[in-house]
Amino acid sequence: MKTFGCACYPCLKPYNQHKLQFHTTKCVFLGYSGSHKGYKCLNSTGRIFISRHVVFNNIIFPFMMARASPISHGSSTRSNSSISQGSTDIHNNNNSSSNTKRKHQVEQAENQNTIDATISQNTLVNSRIENNIESINQHQMTTRSKMGTIKPKKPYVGAVEKMLEEQEPETTHEALENPEWRKAMIAEFKALMMNKTCTLVPYQGQKNIIDCKWVDASGLYLKQTKYVFDLLKKLNLEHVSSCPTPMVTGRSLSEEVELMKNPTLYRREIGALQYLTNTRPDIAYSVNVKRVFRYLKGTMNHCLHIKPSADLDITGFSPADWATNIEDRKSIAGYCVFLGESLITWSSKKQRVVSRSSTESEYRALADLAAKVAWIRSLLQEIKLKIPRPPILWCDNLSAKALATNPVY
Repeated sequence: MKTFGCACYPCLKPYNQHKLQFHTTKCVFLGYSGSHKGYKCLNSTGRIFISRHVVFNNIIFPFMMARASPISHGSSTRSNSSISQGSTDIHNNNNSSSNTKRKHQVEQAENQNTIDATISQNTLVNSRIENNIESINQHQMTTRSKMGTIKPKKPYVGAVEKMLEEQEPETTHEALENPEWRKAMIAEFKALMMNKTCTLVPYQGQKNIIDCKWVDASGLYLKQTKYVFDLLKKLNLEHVSSCPTPMVTGRSLSEEVELMKNPTLYRREIGALQYLTNTRPDIAYSVNVKRVFRYLKGTMNHCLHIKPSADLDITGFSPADWATNIEDRKSIAGYCVFLGESLITWSSKKQRVVSRSSTESEYRALADLAAKVAWIRSLLQEIKLKIPRPPILWCDNLSAKALATNPVY
């Protein structure tokens, strides 16, 4: 039997949404589940986990400190101070019996009020604790019918309308006709003149004019919304239904398929998608063209966010599978590298050789990531950009990490 209320650390792998989340967290042991085989554990946010694999610490009780009530200490201090003050007054006024009786009555009334206030405050604290326990145990499920969401929304409709509204003017006359554009141009011109960053000179026909761009304080947003919309319109796919993912999970592709009726059109679509991968790393490995376009229709407004960061640390992630290609049994690996909080490079492709184990496949992916990070680090050093700490590489395979730590393994 385990001690009720002690600290515990359950295994949270079934509750994690992705593999980079923590596998455990500090919880409080509540007891045994009546409907499942496992222990009931309460975390700091009030969520209850049921797990069969739990490590207990019978020495630490997180709720022990919650029993100390600062209200009772304050009331006892107030009572003691009133009693000591009353005794001092009685000692100083022994010659007057009437004043002594009156002060005794005031002390008794004050002590009674203090005790009543303490009892009422303790009752209020107990009622709040009971209400919190009842609210935790009687949590109502929020459904789509209660929230008024009967049918899933289509975000791409609003994205297309917003994109059409935010199209830039093609000529100077169109921009000058819009009062918002005129206001923005006047404000930008005043800022340039005030900061003395440029000098106004007469136009010369043999020289090109460089336009002005500005950077948002929250960072840069790299997206190709209009390019996706024009591409769908060009291929007559603007009215197709969208899909949530660029690929179907669990399906293996085979080379034994029929030849395409129009290979030129397919090559043109693949070339357009390759240009789109400059800002969309989520379609770097997808090969099903029509499904990719359906996915792009629902995610036209997705973009890369280049954020400003104080610490330019290099962080890399390298996942890989094992022998998923049924034709040659080669593995698919990829990586992504972050500089600070911004994604700067990524890759997802099939490995060149066949791996004999998942450890070998993950180790190859980790080696490719290390080579890419070393090249990025040398490039940053060449442009005199200081890296404060060594790069951090993340891998989700324990045997591959052990092999990287000790090659003898």
